[in-house]
Amino acid sequence: LRDFHGNGDFKIGQNIDIQFPDDQFQAIRNTNLIRHYVQCDSRLSRLFLYLRMLFDALEIRNSKYGLLSSYHILLLTIHFLQSEQALFPWPVLPVLCKTHSNLVGAHIPIDDVVSTLDSAQGPVGAFLFVKDYRGSGTVDKRRLFFAIWTHFVVGFRHAHTF
Repeated sequence: LRDFHGNGDFKIGQNIDIQFPDDQFQAIRNTNLIRHYVQCDSRLSRLFLYLRMLFDALEIRNSKYGLLSSYHILLLTIHFLQSEQALFPWPVLPVLCKTHSNLVGAHIPIDDVVSTLDSAQGPVGAFLFVKDYRGSGTVDKRRLFFAIWTHFVVGFRHAHTF
């Protein structure tokens, strides 16, 4: 492993991916952010699973070969659900860094982030905003899935058929 840069392939057919955390513990903070988004709206988890299966069927998910990872798909799903252009009359998810910076962000001490992640129920009162933010909640899963399909998958195929 003289020229080791993070990925190691062994002669026995196994491989390993080693990552060293930065001094800001960004991976832990990202986990905290994703957990908050998943707790905001149950549709996020379901849409993510649908999209992951779809991207598998399209053979465009495999980060080992430079394709999309599950984390990329999750971020695309969150971004889409925050987009005002894609969903009417309002987005499904807020931008938590703007609306609830007291729950997510680099300024929160890492010990507080870890405590939040260790708790079984999540932060108390974190999602009192969800009902007001989503309005009547009339955007059902089928409409969200169709909107994501047309926005990302059809758009992706159209952009790459030159």
